[in-house]
Amino acid sequence: GNILTVNSNKQRLYCFNSKPGLMCEYDMRKPGDTVNTVVLSKEEVTAVATDPVSDALIVGFNDGVVKIYDEEKLAVAQGPKLASAQQTSNYVARETINAFTNIEGKKKPVSQIKVHPDNGSLFASTSGGVIKLLRLQA
Repeated sequence: GNILTVNSNKQRLYCFNSKPGLMCEYDMRKPGDTVNTVVLSKEEVTAVATDPVSDALIVGFNDGVVKIYDEEKLAVAQGPKLASAQQTSNYVARETINAFTNIEGKKKPVSQIKVHPDNGSLFASTSGGVIKLLRLQA
């Protein structure tokens, strides 16, 4: 994938965008073994962050939507075995935020997601320079 993020507490590496909306999860204690493959959306992933306080994986998409996933549930949301020996499932976000759709229905991709380390505030931005505070705390 072309977007990577790490949860050092859980020793997990998350890779995105080998296909639109696809996430591959790796256990860093088992190099090379895919732990889980999850289809998060039909849209391309454009930004990712983790929130260790709320144990969340936060993903921004090409359609301006930000979804918040519970990392513990991602780890067990595995479906039937595929021919490639990877596992897949569609997983429902615990929260979906329509961050960057204007009143005319035009959508801007999410380019950055950041979680404030002290208070858990969630911020997102677009490449056009728009920054939004999406929530104040986890």
